[in-house]
Amino acid sequence: SGDESLGQSLRRMSENPAGRAMMNQGIKAMSAMWFADLVDEFGLTREEEDYFLRLVAGGMSSQQQAGMKMMTAESDAEREALQAEVVEAQEATRDAIKDFLNNDEDFATYEHYNEQLPERQQLEGLRNTMLEAGAPLTREQEESVIEAMYKVRTTKAATTDWKGPGGMEAIVSGDATGKFEQEWQQNSRATEAALGKILDKEQLDAFRRFQTQMKDMQLMSIKMAEKMFQAKKDPAAGDE
Repeated sequence: SGDESLGQSLRRMSENPAGRAMMNQGIKAMSAMWFADLVDEFGLTREEEDYFLRLVAGGMSSQQQAGMKMMTAESDAEREALQAEVVEAQEATRDAIKDFLNNDEDFATYEHYNEQLPERQQLEGLRNTMLEAGAPLTREQEESVIEAMYKVRTTKAATTDWKGPGGMEAIVSGDATGKFEQEWQQNSRATEAALGKILDKEQLDAFRRFQTQMKDMQLMSIKMAEKMFQAKKDPAAGDE
């Protein structure tokens, strides 16, 4: 409504049982796509797959709901409490999945796969871009691209975890857009250098187009989050 900011609307949705159920279903559906390769690797039955995905989606839902509430947090103390909730939910999910797998080697495989999730979440879009360019990736190339992108992201000391507490801190500080732009330029150069050994010229050109699309979408999300936080901080700003 005109009397309610987008952040307040999202918070109400996260606190509403029907809204939470709808978000949980959406996250579970996405998790089935993101973790499909790992489910195949583990050879899970339908029942095991359903249980595993409910564990994964539950942890993601908790993080998403806390993120919505952070947009309208009344104080730094409330934001810190919500961040602590996220960490606690992540640890609970990790412990539950470890118990479910009941195998140290499988759990180590899951952890590495989960650490690469930001890259794996891009895989379907990357596949489509490559197919449209007539330069599809082999399965081996896909895994090499994921690993290269993951290494660039995790070996850069200045890289912000935009989906975690670091992203919220950047938004609160008011320099998220500039920080994202700077990190993106550094990481994209390093990624292209690594992929030059994996992709041919046509594939690399298509990858650049895909990366530009990803940048635009992420930047739009960050700008929206900044605007929502600014509207909370200064209600008059929401009317601009």
